[in-house]
Amino acid sequence: MIRINPATIYLFSVCLLSVATGEEAEIKQVASDGVRLPWHTTDLYWEGASSVPDVKTIGVTFTVDRDVPDSVNLYIAPMGGQYLNKIMFYGGIQSNVNGWPSPTERRRVHPGPGAIFSRWGGAPVSIDAAKPVAGGLCESAGYEGEFVSVRKPIRWKSGTYTWELRREDTVRLKGQPYTWFACFLKDHKRDREHRVGALRFEGDVFSFNGRSTSFVEIYATSRIPRSGVPKVKVTFQPSSVNGKASTPDSVSVYHPRKGDRGSPSPIIGRAQVTNGGVEVELHNEVLQGDAAPPSRYRLELASESN
Repeated sequence: MIRINPATIYLFSVCLLSVATGEEAEIKQVASDGVRLPWHTTDLYWEGASSVPDVKTIGVTFTVDRDVPDSVNLYIAPMGGQYLNKIMFYGGIQSNVNGWPSPTERRRVHPGPGAIFSRWGGAPVSIDAAKPVAGGLCESAGYEGEFVSVRKPIRWKSGTYTWELRREDTVRLKGQPYTWFACFLKDHKRDREHRVGALRFEGDVFSFNGRSTSFVEIYATSRIPRSGVPKVKVTFQPSSVNGKASTPDSVSVYHPRKGDRGSPSPIIGRAQVTNGGVEVELHNEVLQGDAAPPSRYRLELASESN
């Protein structure tokens, strides 16, 4: 059993910098076996952390061990489906972001790698709930439920990053409070921080129930409808809320397969506990025999106070 000391989470993130090789991931086409994109190769459900009644900041630190070219569609989501109050949000980095150049210029562009922050659910949302940065992208649509999103082109490479939301201004619309949360991507290896954009949430106080999700996905775009698969490792650490690392006791791993719920994938993902969190291996060929993990399994984590 690997023990995770919350007091040393940041130290782990710095140490993980050495894991990033700077090499480019090997790309191969993987037979789909009739499974349509997107492929959720690995879903991680972090369980057992304490709830937080008033969220000011929330984020996750993660490491990508090698460069991923923009000739593939890879989505690394350190926060892949969790709630502020009853509003779900997700985000991370993609090897190919796409979206509208502005709220009024609604044509799809594909500028390359970048970061993304999206929300859905709650009250009906519109593009008015998005504030993209200069040179950023946005989108609002109903193809994933009512959702709104901001994206920023960033040519990310191998290294350690922190994807984080920070609470900003609260405003009143028709007598009701609404609050802006801004998304930032911190590049630890290059000591740079990027503002990705901001989204508006209904309310003025936001709780987090302690449960979060991370995932690694291969997706489709009109630019690359049939993506190859990069061989890459991604290490996710537990979420941090208001500057304090959470202490989940386990991670439930799900590799949805053909006929399963969710977004099925060929057997190309695998997860294991490692120093500072959970490592997801993405393979560029179908795993077979003893190398193929079960569809569902649990990874036990342990924390200690000293």
